[in-house]
Amino acid sequence: MRLGTHKPRGRGYRASGRGRDTVYNERNPMTDEKIDDLKGRAKEAAGDLTDDDSLKREGKIDRASGSVKDAVGDVADKAKDVARGD
Repeated sequence: MRLGTHKPRGRGYRASGRGRDTVYNERNPMTDEKIDDLKGRAKEAAGDLTDDDSLKREGKIDRASGSVKDAVGDVADKAKDVARGD
């Protein structure tokens, strides 16, 4: 087996795929974009519950960050496809 080709065992592992950092477990891959979106939603909900405007803003920023990462990843994927001639 070549170095770096095995999948570590355990709860999950991080791997780079298609230019995006992804957390894998046995059932569901979570991209950084999804993690940022979920984190942002949680912060916004917590801000609503506690009436904390700064926490709401942090949540919106995290969600926007996830959207930007997703868009950049899509553009990078398209560029790779064009470069390969797909």
